[in-house]
Amino acid sequence: MTQPFISPNKFLTALRDDSNVGSNPELKSCVTESKNNNEDRTIIRILIFLCLVCIPAFSELSAHAVSRKSFTITAVAFSPNGKLIASAGEGQGIHVWDVSSAEQVRRFGDHSGTVAFSPDGKILASGNNLWDVATGKELHELSGHKFAVESVAFSPDRKWLATASDDSIRLWEAGSGKPVRTISKDYDPASNVAFSTDSKTLARGSCNAKLIKLWDVASGRKLPPLEGH
Repeated sequence: MTQPFISPNKFLTALRDDSNVGSNPELKSCVTESKNNNEDRTIIRILIFLCLVCIPAFSELSAHAVSRKSFTITAVAFSPNGKLIASAGEGQGIHVWDVSSAEQVRRFGDHSGTVAFSPDGKILASGNNLWDVATGKELHELSGHKFAVESVAFSPDRKWLATASDDSIRLWEAGSGKPVRTISKDYDPASNVAFSTDSKTLARGSCNAKLIKLWDVASGRKLPPLEGH
């Protein structure tokens, strides 16, 4: 049996005021004894939040998923506003949850190994597909990879989407799903791709060479890698 879900907003409010921590005398004692130590109080507040809010919330999410059919969760992602969380599972597609209520609000597709929200939270990328978060409608199918897509990333400026599989890294227009270019055709077991904050550089870890590969997004030109792993 899972623990009863407790509203994060309720506990965040309580944690800002020692008098509202709750009726548990042990919690009150911990906070009272740490009044003269801001660092201790911060740590205690974080621990209380994790124990009373996060663990029960994710217990509820797990219960929803496992009650249907046990499967491996391969990826999770929060929406930019923190209100939704998407999870990808083998053979179970994409599940979208409301974080505050722990209710499943949407389900996409049949299978996927990775998920990512667009910076505005309106589009969800999962493997070879783009979805409308509000309606659950499939917007675009991204064709071209020979192997399963293991990593997806939106650029911060909302223009681009990068997808990575064992056989290649590909760049797409985030809004239309149109292919822009193939960044790399080197065979390399898939690892995460990520854009720089200015959206000008794309990075990917390399399993074969144990380094971080970099590319210029505008031209697709390979940049000097980062070595040291």
